[in-house]
Amino acid sequence: MDTKTLVREDIKLGKKLIQHFDKKGLDIKIAFWYLDEEIDRWYLFISTPDVELEGGRKVYRQILDAMDDINTEIRFDDIKVISYNSSIAQLFRSAISTKKNSIDNIRFQGNAINGFYIKDALIYRVN
Repeated sequence: MDTKTLVREDIKLGKKLIQHFDKKGLDIKIAFWYLDEEIDRWYLFISTPDVELEGGRKVYRQILDAMDDINTEIRFDDIKVISYNSSIAQLFRSAISTKKNSIDNIRFQGNAINGFYIKDALIYRVN
């Protein structure tokens, strides 16, 4: 998504996609929209331990299959798969926690975590 504003439709589509991942058995621990302020572009970050267990390529394949199942309008290149142990995943885990397998809409805007400034993010899940 090439816009500075995260629109309501994209928020709903992201939530629908996470729900579908849950139904498909993908172990999504962390999911959030994040504004890359350097290029003013939003990305949907997905974190799962499966990246370490099965590799990022296989997780991307599962995501692509799930996206085909529900025919979502989220572009595949708007999704970034990250390790559960990546620095950004650890950053969010240090500050936020949601109920297991919940899908929330936590807006995290203009805040810093451990000295890292986050211009804008919308968090669905942090477990």
